[in-house]
Amino acid sequence: MFSISTIKHLFILGTAVTASVIAAESAIAVSTFGINNDVKKFTATDNEDTLISDGVAVVSNGNTNVYIGTNQVNNNNQDPILTSFTNGTRDWVFTDIETTGADARGIALLWDGNNDLYAAFTTDGTQGDASNDFRRFTTNGWLNSYGQGGGAKATVLLKIELDRINSSDPNNITGVINNGTFVSALLSNGKTNTLVPTNMSFSGTELVLEAQSFFAPRNTDAERMTQTTSGISSPFDYTITFNDSLTQANSAISPGWDNTPVSAAVPFEFKSSLGLLLSLITWGIVTKKE
Repeated sequence: MFSISTIKHLFILGTAVTASVIAAESAIAVSTFGINNDVKKFTATDNEDTLISDGVAVVSNGNTNVYIGTNQVNNNNQDPILTSFTNGTRDWVFTDIETTGADARGIALLWDGNNDLYAAFTTDGTQGDASNDFRRFTTNGWLNSYGQGGGAKATVLLKIELDRINSSDPNNITGVINNGTFVSALLSNGKTNTLVPTNMSFSGTELVLEAQSFFAPRNTDAERMTQTTSGISSPFDYTITFNDSLTQANSAISPGWDNTPVSAAVPFEFKSSLGLLLSLITWGIVTKKE
């Protein structure tokens, strides 16, 4: 039997453990997602009330809100814009993520509530020097450039490290973005085709992008998938998962398309029981040689 003092001690200990668990759980960041379902325009001087009334995509943590959208630079050009407010006061604004003649827009944000903010953009190509566009951030990305062609909308994902923002020069993007990738569809002639983001989420440490892909969705090796279902047409639902640094695609799925990686595909067609047996034997030998 436990003594009264022992029971009291266990109760207090249990309360302390419970409090510790609650505290630990409250410290876990809750991700937030925001997306512009149409073009949302604002400038570097617009106040937060204007962005709120215009329905600009936002993610929040505590009293801090981060917004993404499009800056109409002139009649013929659009650039992405990203800004943060805390208690209504602007913390920083980035207007130089992409400043070339290509049309680029800010589409969506995903925030882990701590230091990592992922942003999704679209662009219809690349023009001029890479130091003025997304390419300076995507050197090590899964896809490091827009690719061939122009006019089709490719998605660009960037990982923004909020703890790298310099408080003495908060609007300077240098060093704040160190990881990024292009994400696009691929035509049979090798040119880039349209892929538009519809959602982002976290799966553990991985980033999951959901999108509408036109012909043809890409596999994890960046090559075109093979269509397996007839009677379906663009756009196609597409989900691709990246590592946290956006250098590698870990999975890619599009209903109606073959998403088996080329390296894992069985290179034999089984047409009979004899063919099955011979193919299995051959496959085993080839595998052993590798």
